Amino acid sequence: MIKSNKSSRLSSLSKAVTTALAGAVLSAGMLAFPAGAADKAPEIKEIERIAFEYREEAPKFMAEYDSMDKVNAFNKSAADTMKFTDIKPKLIKVKSELDGTEIEVALYEPQFCEKSTATCPVYKEGERKGIRRADRPLILFSHGGGYLFRTAYYEAAHMQMIANTTQSLVAVPRYRLSSEKPFPAALVDSYSALDYLYNNAAEYRIDQDHIFLWGESAGGNLAAGLALYNRDHYDFPIAAQILFAPMLDYRTGTDKSPYKSTVAGEVTWTAKSNAFAWSQYGNPEEVSRMGPDPRKKMISKTDYMGYFSPVMAQDKSRLPATYIFVGDIDLFAQESVSYANDLLNANVPVDLNVSEGLFHWFDRASADAERTSEYYDSIFSYFKRHLNY
Repeated sequence: MIKSNKSSRLSSLSKAVTTALAGAVLSAGMLAFPAGAADKAPEIKEIERIAFEYREEAPKFMAEYDSMDKVNAFNKSAADTMKFTDIKPKLIKVKSELDGTEIEVALYEPQFCEKSTATCPVYKEGERKGIRRADRPLILFSHGGGYLFRTAYYEAAHMQMIANTTQSLVAVPRYRLSSEKPFPAALVDSYSALDYLYNNAAEYRIDQDHIFLWGESAGGNLAAGLALYNRDHYDFPIAAQILFAPMLDYRTGTDKSPYKSTVAGEVTWTAKSNAFAWSQYGNPEEVSRMGPDPRKKMISKTDYMGYFSPVMAQDKSRLPATYIFVGDIDLFAQESVSYANDLLNANVPVDLNVSEGLFHWFDRASADAERTSEYYDSIFSYFKRHLNY
């Protein structure tokens, strides 16, 4: 029975893709023990809450980053993984509208793959997504890492798989981390990439009516903040925002948190890691005093607190349709539900998936698990639904 189930799952999530996602465990910035950690994994207190097919791998995801010493130690140990290997995207430079700093943007052109391979990964092997067209959708993809790590930026197989499966141009800004320049640098860096690509759509064969903001973890925060920032600035048309386990509320993990779950956040991304990451990203009191940028044309009132921590946005209306997927034992489960409810109150279309027994970045823990396939089925189905082709 186990063999049969696994074979069935692998027919959905192709072998090349599962290999690529499994490799992401070694390259993702928060998915390994901190340097100097004990060889033996810590005991998981709430092991029974974890979906069975992820329990064996879950101990490898027990880590905590609550100091720059731990962050720096990990970044040093992972330095060799921070480069493109088998898949090398086209790299362009975009000037940040914040201060003119040149920001690298990795572009992944969609490929037509007869079958999924290491250099041409696609989600469902043997199935071509989309059709050949003059212009293609744009996905502005914000990678995760708590604004502390950049290893996820180099998950080229993951980005190429999304480009191939959706037949979209996937653009991944190499935004500045907290240690390089705190908020709003990452936000404006990424918005600058959106601005540049929209205004050069013909050169990059972009369908301006089908632009998506897609983010994972801290990248989910960035995507949600971008949707708000975009609405209040030039207001480029966004078809939808896609948020995977988004980091939306700076209060989570602190004594100010309104969320009371005692089982969420034990695996992968903890309350202490989260509180530390937010403390490095920006000071809420300073952010709340930020005013409008006099260089920018504003469509409505500026709300930097909302751009910083989207749950805190005063006005959540006129945002694009939103997809949110999060596990119920993920630290970000309750803030995701809160944000979804606020969007519904603001008449924004929402597709919310809170899935039982899944922790933060569960898909990297077991790429060939049935629940991982269900997640990818769900997210790609949502994307296709909002193409309206």
